Amino acid sequence: MKLLRNSLVFLFVCFLLRASAQDTLLYDSGAIKSYGTYVESLKNGVWTFLYPSGEINALLNYDNGNLEGGQYNYHENGALKSLEYWSNDLQEDTSYYYYENGQLEKKGSYQSSLYSGKWIFYYENGVLKRQGNYENGLPSGDWTFYHETGKVDQKGSFILGKQNGLWKYYNEEGKPTYEGYFVDDERVGVWYYFNKSGKKKRWKSFD
Repeated sequence: MKLLRNSLVFLFVCFLLRASAQDTLLYDSGAIKSYGTYVESLKNGVWTFLYPSGEINALLNYDNGNLEGGQYNYHENGALKSLEYWSNDLQEDTSYYYYENGQLEKKGSYQSSLYSGKWIFYYENGVLKRQGNYENGLPSGDWTFYHETGKVDQKGSFILGKQNGLWKYYNEEGKPTYEGYFVDDERVGVWYYFNKSGKKKRWKSFD
């Protein structure tokens, strides 16, 4: 009876170890690469990922092997690189991305891991870089691009990720340089340029 009881205890302990196991993965150098908990061979809870230097690379949260909830990624200098939200292994809701100096690089929302809605992008110096909307992961509607000086570089519209309609271009001083129409990323019709005095002149025809 005692032998049977001990055998049952041993089997139960083995089951617990298989059901919930801490695991550590290593780089070829022997440095720790990541560590976290497995439950029935699936990642669960917070997993910590490290750079070869030992600095934190990412803190990722899992539920039965799927990314779930807030996910944090870091630059090697310790600055936050990105903050993302996941649901059932798909990226959802608003996410934020940062340069190594802490400046916001871009922010916007995902729907089923595709860009969705308004996104805003910045240069590393904090100046607005471009902004516009996405639909099913593709640029859609009006977009505006900016020079690093902060002046408008170009603006126009997208349909299913392709340039359509009137697009206008500007130099770094904000003065117009060219304008014309696109149809599915192809230039069409008469395009114009602007001379030094700002007067619009016929440039060439793309018909």
